[in-house]
Amino acid sequence: MINRDKVPAEEILFPPGRNKRPDKIVVILRGLPGSGKSPLAKKIKDVETENGASAPRILSLDDYFLNETNEYEYEPELEESYRTSMFKAFQRTLSDGWFKFIIIDAVNAVAAYFTQYWSAAKLQGFQVYIAEINSFPEHCVTNSVHKRPLQDINQIHQKWETTPTNYIRLDLRGLFKTLP
Repeated sequence: MINRDKVPAEEILFPPGRNKRPDKIVVILRGLPGSGKSPLAKKIKDVETENGASAPRILSLDDYFLNETNEYEYEPELEESYRTSMFKAFQRTLSDGWFKFIIIDAVNAVAAYFTQYWSAAKLQGFQVYIAEINSFPEHCVTNSVHKRPLQDINQIHQKWETTPTNYIRLDLRGLFKTLP
């Protein structure tokens, strides 16, 4: 087990470090809307399969906001209910035991949102990493494929809670360089 507070992603995703990594991993992505969480989740999935591993399970809060024509429609009044549903899906994924690598793709602005994932995963013997993607709201607005307004992103940014120091953080900067 890696026993540091910040681990470079390359250390668990690429050889030789991946050969010594924990058997069961959860990566919890945190970042403002438009910060690049979903492309990073897909990049991690691609790296895993390129290295001969099974594809990780990606649980994305964005998926809950897709309508019947597969278009994203953010409805703030449903977010809490969708977060609850996603956590239940995560618990089922843990108990099913089919995936040894799980990625949580959600804003996770408040520690309470991701603490429940951390606790449930730890109880099932997973090593949990928190990957925070720091970005300015103005940058996120121009990169957001979901077209969330600056006012919404600023509100999320204002209530942002820092990751508690007892969590192992995953440094994704090296993976940013390889994104299209």
